[in-house]
Amino acid sequence: MSTPCMKRLRREISSLAKAAPDPEIGLYPFEDNIKEWKAYISGPPDSPYERRVFEMRISVGGDYPLAPPSIVFVTKASSTK
Repeated sequence: MSTPCMKRLRREISSLAKAAPDPEIGLYPFEDNIKEWKAYISGPPDSPYERRVFEMRISVGGDYPLAPPSIVFVTKASSTK
């Protein structure tokens, strides 16, 4: 039996697969647990974070979409300029 959370996540994964890729953002569910995701974002141009890629870990709780997922930056956010 599938929970509303799992149904929603499967729909979102399907939608991501159909969408045109965004070169500034990467979002990937773990193959063995679709409630855990890795995400990557590029630093904005003309900022101290330009040309940096930041990794995040997203954890989706069982009450999603009624409660937001938790997001933790894996990459340390220190500037290079």
